[in-house]
Parts: sequence; structure tokens; C-alpha cells
Amino acid sequence: MIRSSLAIFTAIFLLGILHARAQESFKISGELRMRGEARNNADFNSDRLDGTAKVLNRLRLGFLRQFGHGLLIFAQLQDSRIWGEEGSSLTPLHAVDLHQAYLEIDHPAKLPFLIRLGRQQLSFGSERLLGSYDWDNVGRAFDALNVQFGGDEQKLNLWLAQTRDHNAPTVARNQEFGGAYFSSSRLLPMTFDAYVLVLYDARNFESVANPAAPGDQEEPKKTLTLYTIGARLGSPRAQRFHYDLEGAYQTGQRGFRDISAYGMALHAGYTWERRWRPAIHAGYVFGSGDHDPNDEKSETFSNLFPDAHRHFGAMDYAGWSNISATHIGAQISPTENFSCGAAWHWLSVADEQDAWYRAGGFNIGTPLEFYRRAVPGAGKRLGNELDIYATCIYREHLNLQLGLSKFFVGEFVKNTGGMRADDSIFGYLSVAVKF
Repeated sequence: MIRSSLAIFTAIFLLGILHARAQESFKISGELRMRGEARNNADFNSDRLDGTAKVLNRLRLGFLRQFGHGLLIFAQLQDSRIWGEEGSSLTPLHAVDLHQAYLEIDHPAKLPFLIRLGRQQLSFGSERLLGSYDWDNVGRAFDALNVQFGGDEQKLNLWLAQTRDHNAPTVARNQEFGGAYFSSSRLLPMTFDAYVLVLYDARNFESVANPAAPGDQEEPKKTLTLYTIGARLGSPRAQRFHYDLEGAYQTGQRGFRDISAYGMALHAGYTWERRWRPAIHAGYVFGSGDHDPNDEKSETFSNLFPDAHRHFGAMDYAGWSNISATHIGAQISPTENFSCGAAWHWLSVADEQDAWYRAGGFNIGTPLEFYRRAVPGAGKRLGNELDIYATCIYREHLNLQLGLSKFFVGEFVKNTGGMRADDSIFGYLSVAVKF
């Protein structure tokens, strides 16, 4: 069924290409990305032979058709896989999906706004709370209605997305995500953002550790309603001195518990306009943790749908939940097409009574969201991470990225992992072509 639908879809667009071959109203875009990764001691225990090496492959093909009068459609096919996932060179893998597929109407009935309806990426501000997460081999997209007022210098986006639908056979209860995001470079001599985000989940959160599993038909007793209110000040990265300051507060209801959590982030950097363009940057991020998981207040900050890879290190061992993180880094660009640098991250939990959460952060409260539970007296320091990287653009379209990282375990890991606590190593080589 999937294969036949994709065949019909592809045939339609091929006909569109033939029909609009000489027209600028039809455009094709694409990306082919292959990234080899190797990781050792992901569980921080060298007694368990958990070293992994794999090659991730992602192909995207986008088709844009403009009809005039502000009307267009965009569809993007994506094949995402691991080399050898098929198990045989003769076995097919049904990994093709629609990453994006939306209709866009600009100035409907000559009114001053834009409507985008369908599957689409939602990415705003620093992407600490809402980003496309392009590093992931699939990437993030939402089934949503997005309405935008204004243009590049000042705009307001209002959206409502369906992230879970109980009508699907493997999904229990609905989850909706909506919000309003205002961004302006007119009001102040820097970029000013303000936002309100709302996440609703209809599963049963009376049992915080295990919300209703797929197939659970009991009526939900306590749902999740999470409100995030925040603001951000920033400057364009193109400036020699750039900065980003963001703060957010969360309230609402998580089952029987009242939500009260907050997060803050500061990043700044400077680039010298001289040979090799040397640059430095530093920052600090704090996300509150829950001091008492058994009381009636939920205090762990949730980073919702983030691009955590951009902010907490290449190894993706932290997110904006129960975190206190400091980083410094430096970079040089000997040529226009080549740059290299290094960054050092100090990572600690904000509250030692709360867990160490993964890059996706605390959203639902299931064990899949954290690395380690808190242990009394374990301490706060998770560890330090060193990232070394290099980027090269070859012949305009070919992007090469190389990185090597090491995570040096801290007291929290040593006191929560049993007999052993070993450092972790990660390396990658990415080759990507965009057109």
C-alpha cells in the first residue's frame, strides 16, 4: 500500500515536471547525506561491550509548485535508513515517508497574513524549545496549521499541531501542541522574541512514572497541560559580537501535580575580522529540577521539541531539563570553505534529587527519557565533554564534517552506575550534498 501510494505520488510529480519544465514556478530541491558514527561506552561501563559503529543514510527530495496569487504546495519525500538495515542486498526496506507536505496561501482574500497547512517543520528562535533537529537522521516535522502575520523584520506565528491521534492503531490518547511566537527586529536594536507554548496530553498522568500505554482504553483521570511563557534577546550571528539570552517559565497541571519550572540560557561570542577569522564563544544554561518527586509540585523544566544537539555538545548527553551547563569554545577559519574548532562543556544536574535526562529532555516522565535516576548523595557533576570538529565545503555543494568527542564521567555517574564508571568516546564523519 505504501509502495503503490508513493509510486502514484512520484508519477504525479514527474508529470508536473514535464508540464512545467520551462517554468520557474516548479522547483526541485534535495539532499543526500551519509554520516558514519562510532560510539564506545554509551552506558559508561566498559565491562559491557556496547561499542557501536554505523552509517546513517538520508535522502530528501522536495517539490515546490507555485500557482501564482500567493498559492503554492510543497512536498518532500524522505528515505532514512542505516546501511545494512535490510539484512540482504535483495531485501527492500520500506523507509520512504513524507517528511513535509503542505499547502501555503499568502494574503488569502487580500488579508495581511500567510497560511501554511499540512506536514511541516516548525523552528523558532534558538530552537531550544522548538526546532527541526536536522542532526537526527529523520528530523522533526509536525502535522499543523500555521498562520503567520508580518514579514522578516517583525512577525507573529500562531499554530496548532497534532502530535498524537488516538485513531491510529498504535496510539493511546491525543496530544496537541500549539503556541504563539512573536519575533521583531524593529522594536529594539536587537532581535526580541516572546512566546507562549501549550502542550496538552490526554493520557493518564495520575501514575506519573507510567502514563497510559498504547491500547489502554480507560478514561484518563489526570491529564497533562503544560504552559511555557518565555522571551529571548539576540543578535545576528553575522555580527562580530553576537549573543543570545533566553528565559522561560512553565506552569500547568501534570496529573495530580502542579507544574512550576523555569529555564534560562546565555550565549555570547566574538569573531575577529583578521586572518583565519579567530572566534571565541561561551555560555551557561540552567533548567530547573524536581527537588521532591513525591510531593504535589512538578519542578522539572521541559524542553518540549528541541534541537538539543546545537547547545549541549555533540554527544547528546544532556538537554534543558534538570541541567546546569557551562561551555567555552574557539574556532578558526583558514579559508572561506574550511573551519575547525573545539568546545568544552561542564555538565551537572541542577538538583541532585532529580534524574539525569537525555537530550530530548523531560516531557512525559517515562524511563526512556533519562539516563540515570537520582541516588541520595550521588552529587551533581555529570562530567565534562570535549568536542573537536572540522567543516569543509568542497566544490560548492559537497559539505564534509568531521568530529571527535570524549565525555569524562563525573561523580553523579560514578555513584549511580554500580561498580564501573568509564569515559565515553564518539566520532563521526558526515558527507552531504544539497541542491
